[in-house]
Amino acid sequence: MKKFTTIKLAITLVIMGVTTVFAQNPFKFLKVDYVGAMGTTDWTTGWTNWNPEQTDYPSATETTTLNAAAVSGTMNITTKVVLDSTKVYLLTGIIYIKSGGSLIIPAGTIIRAEGNSSATPANWSTIVVQRGGKITSRGTQSKPVVITSNKAKGSRKPGDWGGIIILGKGINNAPGGQSNCPTCVKGEAIIEGPFGTEGIFGGNDDADNSGSLIYTRIEFPGLVFSANNEINGLTLGSVGYGTVLRNIQVSFCNDDSYEWFGGAVNSKYLVSFKGTDDDFDTDFGYKGMNQFGIGFKDSIHFDPTFAAPSGASTSEGFESDNDATGTTLKPKTMAVFSNYTMVGPYAVGETYSQHSATVKAAYRRGARIRRNSGQSIVNSIFMGYRNGLMIDGSATEAVANVASGPSACDTLEFKYNILLGMTAPLSLTANGIVEVASGRDTAKVFKWLKGGSNRINPVAWSPGTLLTNPNSYTAPNFLPVASSPALSGADFTNCKFTGITELSVKNRINNGSIVVYPNPSNGVATIEMNLINNASLAISVVTLDGKVIRNLNDSYPAGKSSVTFDGLGQGVYIVKVAQDASFNTFKLIVK
Repeated sequence: MKKFTTIKLAITLVIMGVTTVFAQNPFKFLKVDYVGAMGTTDWTTGWTNWNPEQTDYPSATETTTLNAAAVSGTMNITTKVVLDSTKVYLLTGIIYIKSGGSLIIPAGTIIRAEGNSSATPANWSTIVVQRGGKITSRGTQSKPVVITSNKAKGSRKPGDWGGIIILGKGINNAPGGQSNCPTCVKGEAIIEGPFGTEGIFGGNDDADNSGSLIYTRIEFPGLVFSANNEINGLTLGSVGYGTVLRNIQVSFCNDDSYEWFGGAVNSKYLVSFKGTDDDFDTDFGYKGMNQFGIGFKDSIHFDPTFAAPSGASTSEGFESDNDATGTTLKPKTMAVFSNYTMVGPYAVGETYSQHSATVKAAYRRGARIRRNSGQSIVNSIFMGYRNGLMIDGSATEAVANVASGPSACDTLEFKYNILLGMTAPLSLTANGIVEVASGRDTAKVFKWLKGGSNRINPVAWSPGTLLTNPNSYTAPNFLPVASSPALSGADFTNCKFTGITELSVKNRINNGSIVVYPNPSNGVATIEMNLINNASLAISVVTLDGKVIRNLNDSYPAGKSSVTFDGLGQGVYIVKVAQDASFNTFKLIVK
């Protein structure tokens, strides 16, 4: 058999005069042995903040560049705007990054956001990246970018400001042509919120590039713009996979921490911390790839509308729809999430009966997949939820192949996961591993769950059996304990990994691993190292004709660290990582 190396594969269709390009997603999953977010290395070290309520942030010193409320309530960025990390910026109003415009936020920059929906005009304090615009947040592990509340420590709360909204040209399944959007066409929609036609997203390019968010914290977002409607922490409207999302923490959000509306953007190392509603919400045909993430629930931060007679919303870990009404519109929501650790509101050792009626009703499932969605969750941990999983409704059960049991490559897969802390195997409403809709076959759903090589309560529901200290409110530790079943059992053999993506190759140096990604790149490339010992390394980026365009000599500690190069022009490069006489080389393609 001949071996072919595919650089880019695209299928072009012309439907009703609209050219649509379905390009091959370049994402590469890292093949690891462990389930959950981490094995023996804590990738949250150095850039996350588990107690932003009490953090002393410096006061805003620059009140012009992002202070839209001081002018008309909105501000347009149409050219390149580069912030200064030595200044602390005040964010108010709506900042629109228009097509052709870009906002560049260097490492260590702090932005203090201040919103007020009761003001006249309302101060939404939101950054909206429109189609064709770009945001580049260039944090590092030791100097993350921080966008947080402008309130003093001790008085910050969810919903102090809006959030970040990125609107791309990716493909979604929205029917289009909305009545309040006479310019919309098929595949376009308007994002929720007070943005009108300024909030249009969607198109025909899943490879679209809206910039990058790297080592970035988003704290206390989620401003309410109408009853039962809030702005998400990070909203992704049909964002393409040319956009880079990695090492992002959304904390104390007043709605969903992350929500994807179509598109194909990928991510690694996402954290949702103490949000009120869902941690990770997917809709409108989102089909990106995501690996390594953490969801953390606090029993006092929940969606207050959980008992509302209409528009009620309970707090889930994952929530996924194909669309709002569960149609069969294409593309189907088929995102993949691997290696997530989802910590519910019940601490290790606590039981369902110990909690108040409010907590029992407000928090529901570790994952609720409904409305004809085909989302897959694999190699992950769910612990301390009222219910571990709900495959909601007959249409979703059909997508999951519940009737005959899981097969080698179903559209919706829930496999190789650990579920811990749910005491009863089946349930309609009470605490149980599986929740099913009224009238469905509970035993069949449970059999399907077991058939997916999921491990249910593999150890006792007590401290020190699975993770080190996952329930600390200000210093959680999600590392598996020495004898944890989470240290093994991951599986990357099915079609979710080989048919859609390639497994990454771990290259050894100093008995550690080094990975270069994304590859192909949009001009930003990260060299990620996981070293057994401290090492002095020479890292260089060289053109094919031998010209050195980036060169860095530094010492790196044992464990995980990374270096990010940006501004790389289109072409092919050689990345060389050398330690004394030993070295690894990687071919890097920049589109």
